[in-house]
Amino acid sequence: IQFETGGEFAYILAGGSSIYEINISSQTITNTFTVSPAADDFALDPNGQFFYTTNSGFWVVNKYDINTGQLIDSLSNFETPNLIETPLIGDFAYLENGELRPNVVSVIDLTTFSESSQINRLFDGLITIVFSADETRAFFLEPYFEVFPENLTVVDTAQHTFITTASLPGASDLAVTPDNQYIYAAQPNDNTVTVYRTSDYTAVTVIPVGTGPSAIAI
Repeated sequence: IQFETGGEFAYILAGGSSIYEINISSQTITNTFTVSPAADDFALDPNGQFFYTTNSGFWVVNKYDINTGQLIDSLSNFETPNLIETPLIGDFAYLENGELRPNVVSVIDLTTFSESSQINRLFDGLITIVFSADETRAFFLEPYFEVFPENLTVVDTAQHTFITTASLPGASDLAVTPDNQYIYAAQPNDNTVTVYRTSDYTAVTVIPVGTGPSAIAI
């Protein structure tokens, strides 16, 4: 689910072939856009004019007009593009791609709709990318392995460079508080949510929440 910056609409990818536009006030579907079959993920343009879908099976990233649903442009120079994420403010997207692991994360310049650079680190299949509320940091979450425990990568969004790594054992999703002081990590195998400080990425609180918490949002 993606929310546009104006706060009027939410957008949902369903079945890999449709994007539904929902009016938040009336809670009704106001538009349905057909996209390339088997889309893996989608992201909204921060300026509210376009949305982007990834298709790892056909090795393509598509750009659509958010008002008409018309296909505007395509990028086919990436191997198995899958995860894509945009900040609420900015002119770029982060795109995970690569036929064989480890994968790379490319920086897509949305003004020119082309790759401008890559994050200076390789990844073992990202679960999610989450931006801080002030958009200065991005948090890349990988699967957790005891032999490779540092599954969180922190990225400077101004320079698109790797800053540091940290360990979030068993995390399947994360959310950052609006003041950027804490990360909440959902841990399905432990039936908990753990709260980490962003100053040093140490755990400060463990919250039992029931069976198999797999997603979290703020």
